[in-house]
Amino acid sequence: MKNKLHLTLLSALLTLSSFIKSMGPQPQQQLSSAQIVERLVAKKEEELKARYKPEEILVPPGEELETFDPVAYSAKAIQQEVKTIKCLYQQFEEQLGKGNKFLPTYEVAGSLSYAMPIDEIIHTVKTKFKEMHKNNQIITKNEFQTLDPNKWYNKGENLTRIWGAEYLAKRGYNVPKYIIVVDDPNNIKIKIVLRIGFPSIEYIENGTVYAEKIIGEPAAADVRPIGSDHGYTDYSDSGNILRTQDDSLYFVDTEYKSFYDARPEPHIFEGIGQWQKKSDYLKERFELINKIDGTNKIIEFSVLAP
Repeated sequence: MKNKLHLTLLSALLTLSSFIKSMGPQPQQQLSSAQIVERLVAKKEEELKARYKPEEILVPPGEELETFDPVAYSAKAIQQEVKTIKCLYQQFEEQLGKGNKFLPTYEVAGSLSYAMPIDEIIHTVKTKFKEMHKNNQIITKNEFQTLDPNKWYNKGENLTRIWGAEYLAKRGYNVPKYIIVVDDPNNIKIKIVLRIGFPSIEYIENGTVYAEKIIGEPAAADVRPIGSDHGYTDYSDSGNILRTQDDSLYFVDTEYKSFYDARPEPHIFEGIGQWQKKSDYLKERFELINKIDGTNKIIEFSVLAP
């Protein structure tokens, strides 16, 4: 009788297991705003405990060495900071709930934001590269061999040179043309770097960025006051801007690091300290929700797929 019952239960469990598998992958349960705040505050609390080690705390001014209790002092300091952090995080979550994403996207790093869900980021990257392929900005090595190699510079894997050039071109400035040369357009591998303040579409893992060769004289030192709408700040090398024979100016070094003044400006918010806290919070929130452990995420796709 017992054996029969065990077999019946086993059969039921196997049937249930088969049914669940037939339904395919189940959606992950989303965290509520309260749960997000709770987990991020707990993470900060652990960081504070590592900072406020009782054995490393010096006697503060106004305290007597004989009566000073480093354990109690450490616990109180942590408690106060946790309370402040929790209040701040709750405010950030409330603003997110109202659709306030805090930070504009950073165009010269690929126009992504930590307020974007991971699915939206992946979709944005795929759409961007498929559009580039349609415009012949992504070509194969065989196709590249049909071009004159003397007209192109190998710029390595850094994609932000392209985004920086696009940013300047929209504002009417001259920039080189860029292309990406790949082995197989069906296998594009892109590295998203999770920087403080913004995610960056930064590297192509299995391709090479090429820039049109611009012939001219170094002119960055001569044109520094050119204007403020471009946010370009990389004048340390005069060759970053070239003056051609027809007196045209070309920005030829356009990676994201060259555009510090084009980043989201802290004064839009409550000052640079608050801006930094919001930037850090969005990054940690993004990593928590999307279960990302590390400083980058690899996205693989085909630019030929529909």
